[in-house]
Amino acid sequence: MNFFDTLQIRYEAVLETESNVRFYQNIHKYIDIIMKNDELSSIINKSAEEYRVGHAQIWHPYTKVESEIKERSRQTYKLEMFNLYTADFTSIYVRIYIPIEDYIKSADPDSEQDPLALLMLFGIKSHQVKFWTQNRRSMPPSAAMQSLKMYNKWYTKKERKQYEQDFKNFHVDFLTAAANTSAKNTDILPKSVSEIPLKLDPRTGDFHTSVLEIILTLKKKLFVF
Repeated sequence: MNFFDTLQIRYEAVLETESNVRFYQNIHKYIDIIMKNDELSSIINKSAEEYRVGHAQIWHPYTKVESEIKERSRQTYKLEMFNLYTADFTSIYVRIYIPIEDYIKSADPDSEQDPLALLMLFGIKSHQVKFWTQNRRSMPPSAAMQSLKMYNKWYTKKERKQYEQDFKNFHVDFLTAAANTSAKNTDILPKSVSEIPLKLDPRTGDFHTSVLEIILTLKKKLFVF
C-alpha cells in the first residue's frame, strides 16, 4: 500500500465519523503519517521555510511608518494565503496534532497533561477533565473549569466544520505538492492545481470528486515513497 492509499483511507475516516473523539484522532493519525515520513515531512518543512524567508523579506528592515506597516501586512496576508504550511496546515497541526501527539508520548498523569488533548479525546464533562481541574496548584477548580470552557470553544461543532474545511483544502494542496515534488514521471503528471480538473461544489466548498481524480491520476503514474 502506498502513501496515497493510506492518506485516502484516513481522509475518508476523518470526514465520515460522527464522533468528535474519532474525528480528532483521525486527523492526528493523518498528519502523523506525514510527519513520520522523511519525504512527506520534507514537503511541509520546505513550505514552512519558504514562508519564513518570505516573511523576513517583507518585514526587514523593521518600520514604524503606519502606511508601510499596512502594506507589509497586506503582503503577509497574501503570502499566507498561498503557502501550504500557513494556509490550511497550521490550524490543524497546532490545535489538534501537537496536543494529541504530546499526550500520546507523555507518561504524566492526566492532571499534568495538556488540557486541549483532554478536551478533544474525552470531552469537557469527562472525569479526566474534572481530575485536571481539581489538581491545579495555581487556581481553584472553579477557575480552572472556566479556563477550560474558554479553550473548549476551539472544539465546538462550529469550529469542527472549520477544521474539516481546512483539512479538505490541505489534503488537496498536499497531494498536489507531493506530485510536483516527488513524481517519477514529471513530464505527464499535473504540475499545478490549475492543471487538475477541480470540481468545486459552491454550496459546500467540498473537493471530494477532485481529490479522487487527483489520487487516481497520480496512482496511475506509480510514484511511491
